Amino acid sequence: MTTDEGVVLNRTRYGDSGLIVNVFTKSRGLQGFFVNGARSRNSKQKANQFQPLSPIQFTVNYKQVKGLPRFKEVQYSFPLNEVFVEPLKQTLALFMAEVLDRCLTNQLSDNQLYLWMVRTITKLDQTDNCALFPHLFLLELSDILGFSPDDTEGHCFDLMEGCFLSKYEVGSHTLTEQESNVLYLFITNKSSNNFSSIERNQLLNNLLKYFEFHVDGIQYLKSLEVIRAVYYS
Repeated sequence: MTTDEGVVLNRTRYGDSGLIVNVFTKSRGLQGFFVNGARSRNSKQKANQFQPLSPIQFTVNYKQVKGLPRFKEVQYSFPLNEVFVEPLKQTLALFMAEVLDRCLTNQLSDNQLYLWMVRTITKLDQTDNCALFPHLFLLELSDILGFSPDDTEGHCFDLMEGCFLSKYEVGSHTLTEQESNVLYLFITNKSSNNFSSIERNQLLNNLLKYFEFHVDGIQYLKSLEVIRAVYYS
């Protein structure tokens, strides 16, 4: 048996009461697990323990021969007070978990990435201002994954090259001057004080467009419409 910890990225119903849970683990990176009876009344391992972005600590036999490994014991690795009870933070957790699930396909163990995920979850739980939280999350994740946008000032931002151009160029992979200015202010100041709700929505869309150029499969996030409805209504 091995004691490990990780962050739940996704869960899928299996059979009458089981779950298949994708977890970014500290020791092995992305790993799938099978939880038998998680949705049954008498199960010791309840489905709500495996909500997306849940930080968990567990014992498991990684060396079992057949099928996905199963948790012997599982619990939260640290307590969260607001993430799964406050509607806005719960919506953000779903969004962040889905983005990570799409970005970390076949991701091997990465201690820097794992520790950043833990810090980010803790920060989400404790923050009083979520206005730019998903935007900062995407910006920091792009840095960890190796494609953070360059902050040299220019007239328009090239989504493909990840930099600001010295003169405006019209194209399918460039932002307008106004959009580029908002992105530049965000990258350099990381402040929401001067951004309207419309600009924050625009900025989130453009950061996701940027991810689409650098991460396969990031399109069509299921949680995006939910976050828009909660965030910008």
